[in-house]
Amino acid sequence: MFLTDAQLVEMLEQAQVVTGVPKPADWYSAESPTQPCSLDLHVGEIHLPPDSPDSTPSAAGDTATLHTGETAVIETAEHLHMPDDTCAIGFSPSHVAAKGLLMTNPGHVDPGFDGKLSFTVINMGREHFQLRTGDAIFTLLFCRLQANAHRAYSVRRTQRPDRSISFLRRLSRDFLDVERRATEIAEKVSKEAGQAVKIRTAIIGAIAAICVGLVTAFGPWYWGNQARLNNLEREVAAVKSKHNLLHLQERVRRLEAASDGNATGQTTTSP
Repeated sequence: MFLTDAQLVEMLEQAQVVTGVPKPADWYSAESPTQPCSLDLHVGEIHLPPDSPDSTPSAAGDTATLHTGETAVIETAEHLHMPDDTCAIGFSPSHVAAKGLLMTNPGHVDPGFDGKLSFTVINMGREHFQLRTGDAIFTLLFCRLQANAHRAYSVRRTQRPDRSISFLRRLSRDFLDVERRATEIAEKVSKEAGQAVKIRTAIIGAIAAICVGLVTAFGPWYWGNQARLNNLEREVAAVKSKHNLLHLQERVRRLEAASDGNATGQTTTSP
């Protein structure tokens, strides 16, 4: 049976299961860490993996900006003291998941667990994600069992999960290796662009060489023929002029002959 908001408030006020929860003015408001049947946990310590396995991890302080693909290990501000008859199921709240923050190890909390929760987050979104101490980062649903666990978590496991320097060194600061891949892509694009420029230059050079060859080979022939065509056009024009002149002279001769005939006829028939 999941615990309701009233049962969660009672549990928190008696500090039976969870300590360190900030007390709001109204436990039942929209801003309260208690919701109808869930409890929001908040960012406590933020740890960043080193850039290389040989480097020393460092705490990020109160804030940390995760770029696309970058990881961090978050520890909750709240401390859990799970009874032997109570377990919990955890996941990232919707307003966090909607921004692309992926939690790699959310899940259940066994009866008997005592300590703060810690988990690895990866920014899978396009935009930077700002981690801040005190921000809601994790949601828990508490469930009351019908009986105590036969052997609780605290009995089965006496050691806390490994969140030491060696653990952080095993994590990659850039889970998606975005920086390396972006560099490789940029180099590939630059190389392809350089090859394209070389190809274009070679093509332009070949075209220019062909043009020069054509001008060299056919230029004299073209200009020689052009000169002959110009001479031929002038000769044709001269022939046309001469023809027109002969035609005009023939017309004049005919007119003169006709005029002479008319004059003779008129003289012969005179009384």
